[in-house]
Formats: sequence, structure tokens, C-alpha cells
Amino acid sequence: MRMNRRNVLAGIGMTVVAGGGALASGAFSQVEADRSVSVTTAGDGSALLQFDVDDSYNGIDDTGDGVVALTFQDINQDAVTTFEGALTVTNNGSDDVSLSASNVPAAITFTDANGTDLANGVDIPSGGNSANFDIEIDLVDNSEPSDQDITFNAQAQSN
Repeated sequence: MRMNRRNVLAGIGMTVVAGGGALASGAFSQVEADRSVSVTTAGDGSALLQFDVDDSYNGIDDTGDGVVALTFQDINQDAVTTFEGALTVTNNGSDDVSLSASNVPAAITFTDANGTDLANGVDIPSGGNSANFDIEIDLVDNSEPSDQDITFNAQAQSN
């Protein structure tokens, strides 16, 4: 191949294109950046997902630090005891929420007005809407539950 201006320019052009594609692809493999984060908390009675208890029932109360505690005392043995509307959950957020409960003792069920067990999940619309739950303790078919923490799981649903 004869060396002329056209061949030299074509060779330089291909070298620039190949080198630019290999070295300047715009991709990266790692980025590290410091960012500030601010987290605030609120008690169960004023949070985005608000938990309230009907403390007119003996043994159901707010612990005083804004956290709901369910302590049942002097429940009848070999009986099913129901506390109607004992727990109210209000969604003060901007997204609908699917709420469920886990780690619930076998003797205890939370059911909404439609009879849906909270273990299966209940949808609560946004904007201050609430769901009221009856709490049932069945000591006919179950033994007395030991003290344990129940976990309430809320999953936001995009509107």
C-alpha cells in the first residue's frame, strides 16, 4: 500500500475512533460520594402510620412513650375473648399501604371490619384513612401465648 495523504489521514482517523471508543466510553465502575441524611421519628400516635388503642379495655394501653403495647390480663381460660375495635391504624401518608402482621401467636388474631385477618394483609388508603381491628384471643383451641413482639409490616403502594 502506497503512502499518500489519503491513506495517512484514514489511518489516523481509524486510530482516533478506536482509541476514543476504548478509552472514552462514558462508563464507570465505582463512585463514592458522601451525602447527608436526616431521620426523624414519631410515636405511634402521630407517625405517618399511626397506631392507636382503645384503652378503655383493661390491659390494652399506650406505654407512655408513644409505643402501643398490648398486655392482656385476667383473660378467661378455655374461652374466646374479643376486644372489638381495640386497635386503629391510620395512614397519614401520601401512598396507600398494605398492612400485615407477623410473629403473631396462634391464640391471637387481628381482624378488620370485613373479617380479614391482618396476617393476610389489609389495604389502608392514604390521606388519613383508618382501619379498625378487633383483637381475638382464643384459649379454647390454643394455649396461653407467651410474651413476644408482634411485627406490623407496612408496604407502600404507588398511587
